[in-house]
Formats: sequence, structure tokens, C-alpha cells
Amino acid sequence: MELLVGLQPTELHHGDCVGADADTHRLAREHLTTTRIVVHPPDNPVKRASCHGDETRTPAPYLVRNQHIVNTTDRLVALPAGEDQTRSGTWYTVRYAATQGRRSTIIWPDGHVEERPSTRSTV
Repeated sequence: MELLVGLQPTELHHGDCVGADADTHRLAREHLTTTRIVVHPPDNPVKRASCHGDETRTPAPYLVRNQHIVNTTDRLVALPAGEDQTRSGTWYTVRYAATQGRRSTIIWPDGHVEERPSTRSTV
């Protein structure tokens, strides 16, 4: 929570899933009262948290939704369940963010925070 409050985002985008998305939404509502929250729900309602944001985008397949989040933000904060995995939506999104020139902050399950620069090269 300290990281989120320390960043003082003017806008927060999340994927509207149970777990980290819903927890982050709740924390933002409690501690960042002026932050605008944009919800990007998945088209599969099984793990949807149904958070009420200031704006809710059209539901989309998980990976498409994750691309939309990256494409409309400056920085990604990810809370993966563990090490990088090829078939993980969270890790796909971290890799995608890097290729799109976005910096990522990884918050590991043990609380360790890792900063990752983008992998996009500038010529």
C-alpha cells in the first residue's frame, strides 16, 4: 500500500479480477480519494470482481484487456503469484509493457519490490 500511496497516481487502471485488482481498487478508494479509477473488465465473468470505477471500459478477452491497460498508462505495477511463466497473463502483461516502452514495478509475493525498465530501444 505504501508504494501505491507514494506514487500518488492521478489515474489508476486495473483488470477487475478478484485478488490484486480488487484489493488495489479498495485501497485506492480508501487512501487515494482524488485518483480516478478506470476498470478494464475481462469478457469472462468467472474471476471478475465487478468493481465500480469512475469509468468502466468494454469487457475484452484477458490478453487484449491487458494490452489496453498498458497502452493507456505510463507505468505498470504488477503483483505476480510467482516467477515468470510463459502462460501467465500477469507475466505476459509485464513483457508487453516492456516492449511498449513502459516501466514496470513488480511486487513479489514476499513483499520485495523490483523495478524493471522498458526494453524498447530508441534510435
